[in-house]
Amino acid sequence: MASAIINSVAIVECLEASVEDFESIWELIQEYGDQTDRWVSKEGLKFAAFKEKSFEYIIAKYNGKVVGIASLYYLHYYWYGKSMCIDEIITFKSHLFTDEDVVTLLLQKAMEILLKRNCHTLCLILLESDLSQFTKLGGEVEIGFKILRISKIAINQFAKEKSELNKHYLIRAGVKEDIPSLLYLIQCSAVFQGEPLLLDANEKMISEDTFDKKQIGAIVIEADAIASVESDKDGADVSPAVEMPHNPRIIGMVLYYTFYCKRRGKVLHFTRLFVKERHRKQGLGTELMRECTKRAIMEGCEEINGKINEQSTKLIKFYEKLGGVILTNYVTMNFSRDCLLGSLKM
Repeated sequence: MASAIINSVAIVECLEASVEDFESIWELIQEYGDQTDRWVSKEGLKFAAFKEKSFEYIIAKYNGKVVGIASLYYLHYYWYGKSMCIDEIITFKSHLFTDEDVVTLLLQKAMEILLKRNCHTLCLILLESDLSQFTKLGGEVEIGFKILRISKIAINQFAKEKSELNKHYLIRAGVKEDIPSLLYLIQCSAVFQGEPLLLDANEKMISEDTFDKKQIGAIVIEADAIASVESDKDGADVSPAVEMPHNPRIIGMVLYYTFYCKRRGKVLHFTRLFVKERHRKQGLGTELMRECTKRAIMEGCEEINGKINEQSTKLIKFYEKLGGVILTNYVTMNFSRDCLLGSLKM
């Protein structure tokens, strides 16, 4: 438990929620929460938080009354490991303390949990109008990327459409033997997009996160001998500076994981979609996304989302054609580990 004297009148304590707190949490959501796009039922939310433990709540209390909540879930990336995300903060309106006081206290509690659980970053999905109070705490806005959302209706429609996959390619789930090839494609993607952070990925991370802990899913495209020979005529692909062992027939991939959104339910988030340059313009990216929609349906997801470069008009048009919508009024804010440590010393 973490306590803080916010002013001379009100003492607010912050702690991890238990199932006994849920009725108070639900009341706060109903009274002060944004109801836009919120279709998860009360029973569904309680089950996900306290039975499945798909996410968790931290709460702020004043005189035993819940006056603030934040919902936490975890993200998994090969290149920088485990990260915590807060996707909803709701506070009670009171003359005794300000929203900013309660939000700061909730964030500090989230930071304590993050460090205890060995996460590397704290991520917030925010409306642009809410940025100022979080910037004061040291958060940095993720520049150049926007959030993409594909609704359940679009998922179902796209999944039913007939596949136009070339007969010389096979789409399948990644297996352990693909680990070197997955790492190679991640590095190719890093070079192509100018993202040196991805170079921290290694085979051990992929093995643990995908095949041992099953935190990240991988789908690959494998070319047959004919497709491989034909593509060789088109020149070289971008590749890492260091030679890496890999299967040259694994020419594309999509990486994804699922999480629970408090508004919309279970979500499939794709973190990386990449096809080698010589194999592009054959609809392979479309077919990888079609396979993602099938996985989303199998796992009972309500939507698919991801981040895309807002400068890439071709990519935006590609996803919009699949039924995706770019959330222009939302931004991602990140707090580094050093920032978190500094904030806890405030």
